Amino acid sequence: MKMLVPFLQTRADLDEILMQAFEMEASDVHMGGNDPIKVRQHGLIKNYSQRTLNNNEIANLLIASYDENPSALSKVNSGEELDFSYTCQYSFNGHYLRWRVNAGSRRKYGQRDVKLVFRAIKSEPPTVQALKVEPDIVELTTQLRKGLVFVT
Repeated sequence: MKMLVPFLQTRADLDEILMQAFEMEASDVHMGGNDPIKVRQHGLIKNYSQRTLNNNEIANLLIASYDENPSALSKVNSGEELDFSYTCQYSFNGHYLRWRVNAGSRRKYGQRDVKLVFRAIKSEPPTVQALKVEPDIVELTTQLRKGLVFVT
């Protein structure tokens, strides 16, 4: 479902989008100048908004999500990528929504602009059953007493 999105500039505006995306079971929210907001829902990327966002909106949302720190914009514009976490200021069913954020610049239509990707962080880690880890792997790893185990 495509949402009507007003001009975005504040943390409250961002939180509203992220809360709606979470309710839609979106794992990621993608934002970039001259693009509509997109969400990854059940593995598929779909348009979330009807209109495209402008570069000022993306800059405002970057600053709002980076602890209201304007240096984020100059860092990204200089080519640096930022990876940080963001917590919505409102709770959803008693949990504050947390997101991992990647901010960087990209070249589009011959101009450089900012892109933001928000990935939802679940409040509870998934269970072994939900991850569908094979029982023999679970048994093997629970018997180990030293070291680090990677299951990929």
